[in-house]
Amino acid sequence: MLGVALTTAACGSLGRQAPRDPLGDRGVSAVERSANPPALTQHLDAIQKLLAAEPAAQAEVLDNARRDAESSRLASSRLRHALLLATPGHAGFDPVAAVVILKDILAVPATLPPAERALAMVELQRMTNGADLSSENQRLRQQLERMEKEQLASLNRKLQAESDENARLRKALDEARAKLDAIGKIETGDHRR
Repeated sequence: MLGVALTTAACGSLGRQAPRDPLGDRGVSAVERSANPPALTQHLDAIQKLLAAEPAAQAEVLDNARRDAESSRLASSRLRHALLLATPGHAGFDPVAAVVILKDILAVPATLPPAERALAMVELQRMTNGADLSSENQRLRQQLERMEKEQLASLNRKLQAESDENARLRKALDEARAKLDAIGKIETGDHRR
């Protein structure tokens, strides 16, 4: 009897839409909820919690995500941990570890539902592109430093050459003065006779 009553009540409510609780569903429509599976919402909530927290609380959020990923070994938990590690703006930001986890998860793609798999692929691509940009940035920085060192070495060589030339000219001037003084003494000695 109870089962029939529950079935009848459930069928009767299918045609009606329940009133929205603005605080309970945070203003998200049913269409938006179906487009964002609960796991994706949980991942995004975890990222939001991480970024909104103070540094000590951020470390706790990361540690809890790491422990959850290690204890459950569910790909979804590991994905959440990777997403938190890949989120910039906190002390635990570790894109290298995030890429390792994402590659490991995606090595067996069937362990994730399609939406989470797509998120993992997009995040891995973003992290890979970021790593490529970082590598290019590092290469350009090293090239600039090398060029600055070469330019400084060239300027130092020119300065040393000019310094050597000045020393040579000073020595030549001193020798010329000494000769003039000697000539002057000879001439002064000739006038006295």
